[in-house]
Amino acid sequence: MAGEQHQAFTTEMDNMSVCIVNFAAQPDELELKLMAERVQSFLFDHFHVHLTVSLSGIHHDLYAIPTAYQETLEAMEYRMVMGSGGIIRYAELPIPRASGEPGSYYYPLHVEQQLINFVKIGDFERSRELIEEIIRSNVGEITISVSFAKCLMFDLISTLLKTMSELHTIDRSKVLEHADPIERLIGCETIKDMQAQIVEVLEQVCSSVANDHRHMHNPLAGQIIEYVQANFCNSNLNISMIGEAFSLTPSYVSKQFKTYTGEALLDYINKTRMEEAKRLLALQNLTVTEIAGRVGYADINTFNRIFKKLEGITPGKYKDLQ
Repeated sequence: MAGEQHQAFTTEMDNMSVCIVNFAAQPDELELKLMAERVQSFLFDHFHVHLTVSLSGIHHDLYAIPTAYQETLEAMEYRMVMGSGGIIRYAELPIPRASGEPGSYYYPLHVEQQLINFVKIGDFERSRELIEEIIRSNVGEITISVSFAKCLMFDLISTLLKTMSELHTIDRSKVLEHADPIERLIGCETIKDMQAQIVEVLEQVCSSVANDHRHMHNPLAGQIIEYVQANFCNSNLNISMIGEAFSLTPSYVSKQFKTYTGEALLDYINKTRMEEAKRLLALQNLTVTEIAGRVGYADINTFNRIFKKLEGITPGKYKDLQ
């Protein structure tokens, strides 16, 4: 492809084919990319080989060849992010910050909590859509380093493993009987492969949760949920009050609720209150203090602390974002 107008020298290095193109006239990055595209097309049409090509910048003397080779290696690393079969140019990689550190990724606490909530109720479709959106917003373009892209994927699988640990009704050995999710991620070559592995684990977890909900339905747990929904505005609502309402000890009520829902009763009360608080904050017609009182918190500091713990931001900040 290059020999029509220029000179090209090829060799094998580190199990890869390496080519140096010596332009006969003024170097042209666009022409170099077109040359790579023609090579890709030729190999695919004749040998059905999907070739990934990385291109260095253009250099002007013999002693810059090691620099050019290093650039191609750095560009090739981004096959992890971009997937196989493309052309990756060193010039298009993320520009490091002034500190020398490439950009981080977006996966805040409130987004993780949202994913955990979807998984805990066994909602596979909404969980999958949220994971896809998280990945798309971070690696949809070349704006994240390979290291941070890997960290994001391990963060996502860690969220699923952490959620499984909280759901005591799930048999972890059954969900993980095929292979360790961490080992499976390590064995992946691209983010796309990693995403497929994460979704596979997600489906297993959500399926187990859904089965538990179907086969372990408990009338008492349902009655407690209804009671909390009807009384969460009462600042005196707690586990003792619920126990008295059902003529049961607080410890028994708490244990039964956790067994059949996988969630601590106090956590469920707080989450129920927070859902109503978010609805009221979005309306913009009440102060944060007024909303705290309406959802059952006599102490504004307690309300602020629990809201930030569950949503990742303060109530005031949440209100400003609506």
